[in-house]
Amino acid sequence: MSGSINSSACMTANVTTLNLYMDEDVGAMIYVVVIIGLFSSAIFSLICLYTRSVQKESEEYKHLRAFMGQLDVARLQSNRRTVTKKLALTALNTANTCSVPPGEEKGAFV
Repeated sequence: MSGSINSSACMTANVTTLNLYMDEDVGAMIYVVVIIGLFSSAIFSLICLYTRSVQKESEEYKHLRAFMGQLDVARLQSNRRTVTKKLALTALNTANTCSVPPGEEKGAFV
């Protein structure tokens, strides 16, 4: 009979020790899961921030390209106006030169 008492006491001690180890393991497991969750959420938020910044840069690049295109158009139109003005002044000077009789004083050129 004493053998059965010792074995039941020993079994109770083993179960108690096993429960303590399981409690420690569960706490460690919960800690690991929480830390991995925090790291993964931090990485996910950084990826989201990076994606938003890339989208913002692409929008800004589109606006910059449109603005630069408008500047090119304005520059070309300005060059055309300058060439047109020069041609008009040259034609006016030629007309003035041709219309003044040779003996008279020539007028000022524009």
